[in-house]
Amino acid sequence: KEFPPATYERGILSPLGPLVLSRPYYRGYFLYQQVFSGHDELCPSTLQVPELQSPAATNAYALAKFRRYVDELRRYSVYFNPTLRSPMPRARGEPMMCGLVTVSARNHDVDRFIENGINGFFADDADELRSQLYFLKRNPEAVRRIGAAGRAKACDVFHIDRYLSDWRDLLAQLI
Repeated sequence: KEFPPATYERGILSPLGPLVLSRPYYRGYFLYQQVFSGHDELCPSTLQVPELQSPAATNAYALAKFRRYVDELRRYSVYFNPTLRSPMPRARGEPMMCGLVTVSARNHDVDRFIENGINGFFADDADELRSQLYFLKRNPEAVRRIGAAGRAKACDVFHIDRYLSDWRDLLAQLI
């Protein structure tokens, strides 16, 4: 419920900013450059979340800011994640929960969540990642199908009910 389905109004979203540049190898900056350099037609965007008019230090502000974040996120179609060393980064899970197709660097756990070509894409190689992005750019019906499969997987794996059920089962085994 917190992550409504994508609207597919925009193209590719990818992180690029001070956080990525602060740890360029870990967060995949060099891979990002290899994928997009000379391929302006792929034109990834960075997420810009509009600020609230009158911020207040309250929970209402935090909830409204989160809602704006999710609403901006779900306007995109594809999320490119070049991160090389972070296990299942939240930055990939949240787009999946909205139904964006994730295209990720093959890091140490991506194949636990992504079935290549079924509910997202991953690769070791910049050329292959770029090919996957071009495929999605040219096939909006595949974006919706693969995005829906990714959303179903993310909602199953990352849903609070699954998490709580796992904890209940573990505690029951211990008692």
